[in-house]
Amino acid sequence: MVWPVLYAYFGIFGAVLFLLLFGEAEMFEGTIVERAHYYMTEGCCLCGSFVARRALGEARGVRLASACDEWLCNRPNPAMQLVYLALVMGGYAAYWTSVYDLVGTFDKLSIPILMFTSISTWLVVCWSDPGTITAENYEAMAAAYPHDETLFHPIVCKTLGVVAPARSKYCRVTKRRIARFDHFCGWMNNSIGENNLRYFVSFLAIHVVMCAYAGTVALSCV
Repeated sequence: MVWPVLYAYFGIFGAVLFLLLFGEAEMFEGTIVERAHYYMTEGCCLCGSFVARRALGEARGVRLASACDEWLCNRPNPAMQLVYLALVMGGYAAYWTSVYDLVGTFDKLSIPILMFTSISTWLVVCWSDPGTITAENYEAMAAAYPHDETLFHPIVCKTLGVVAPARSKYCRVTKRRIARFDHFCGWMNNSIGENNLRYFVSFLAIHVVMCAYAGTVALSCV
């Protein structure tokens, strides 16, 4: 039976996601949840540094660990994109092999369409310009987002050397100033800002619909 494999996959996926999202919450301080979150994030880096120092020597090991930390945490890289693809495609494969013969024709058509749509929105967010402020579009951005002297005060952008438009922030990962900067999303390996926020929200909405629909169909087959 494939059902135990499907249950195990989503159980592990849900546990990992929960630990990553809520492991640092105050309510879990001092608990096994906080410790598990630590070992999944900072602990992995410390363990890698220890192994590198023992295998390559103190000096070379430290340099290698520092380079890995810089590459993985402080600059764009496809690590979390690969994790996303593995989770989504793995879940889709497990779902397809488990319930394909148990669902109706409508579900057999709609589920691949939802899957294709979710991957498409993900690719759009990955490759879209989040609203990078450059010397060419600075005047337009400054006019579109003036400072109200209450919430947003004029500050000088150290990268551009000009007064930064209101609601813009400097993304330390991509090294760009982004209009209406929201956050840097590792799952897309891209900043989220003025130009792609709507695509990002669409991505979230489509995934909510897909997960709810697929879960309902799976429960109906039990």
